[in-house]
Amino acid sequence: MKDLVKKTAGCFITLAMVSGIFASGSPITAAAKENDAQNEIPSRMQPDTIIRYINNFYPCWDYKDTKVNFRKTMFWQQEDLSEDEAKEENILDQLEEIRLSLPDEKGFVESTLIPELMLPGSIIYFTDDTHYIIVEGGISLDTQEKVDTYYKNRKQGVEDAIEKGYIVAPMERPSAGSCVTYSDDEGIHHIYSREKILSNKLEWYYENNGCEAVVTGFHTKSPVVYYRLDGKEWMEYPLSKWDRFSDEELTQIEIIKIEKTEDKIVITAACGKEEVTEEILFD
Repeated sequence: MKDLVKKTAGCFITLAMVSGIFASGSPITAAAKENDAQNEIPSRMQPDTIIRYINNFYPCWDYKDTKVNFRKTMFWQQEDLSEDEAKEENILDQLEEIRLSLPDEKGFVESTLIPELMLPGSIIYFTDDTHYIIVEGGISLDTQEKVDTYYKNRKQGVEDAIEKGYIVAPMERPSAGSCVTYSDDEGIHHIYSREKILSNKLEWYYENNGCEAVVTGFHTKSPVVYYRLDGKEWMEYPLSKWDRFSDEELTQIEIIKIEKTEDKIVITAACGKEEVTEEILFD
């Protein structure tokens, strides 16, 4: 996870509770989730701790190797910026990069910032520093009107915080190979670095023998495998055998195995006792 918590020396920091506003315009509550982290994490917040945010409203810790399970609306404030802090991007400049961005004809979505909102339960994977593919779920801000409303409310929230004297952390920039999951409220749930992904066996991801593959939409009738060999250009391959499943069965599908042989990639999935195998032959 990308520098969500950072230590600095000799720097006094105060934490204040504030409200944030999403595209809907409704305030984000300041209540923490009920779990073990609720009491443990605040005890770590020493005077020299700077809180890093996923979306400037939700500070996030990877507590006990789980996904995010402690969130609270906060901003951090300090007396003086360190040299490194002074070099950080300005969030108001970043907000100008927000625009309507939908999948292209191959399914790639261009984004210079990690989207702060996606449909509930979405998972996205960044194929490079400025493009992602949707593993599950979809885009929440899918019309210009929604984007405009989100931008207006997001900017107003930042300006209000700055006016009160808070230093608002910049939005997160994506990096190739990172994965972002989203919670039921459409906000960012967790950001996994490439290293974190490689250390965990994800059913929809494979990397070995010079091959990288991502299975997307495997709970729909039109899943697509994105793959590349030896770090070259990404290619896409639609899977064709998912049509046999009903909508209810699609929710039960699991990817059992993704593997590369000398001349192909083999995808094996299961729905109950039925297994489906599809092969991607190399040219």
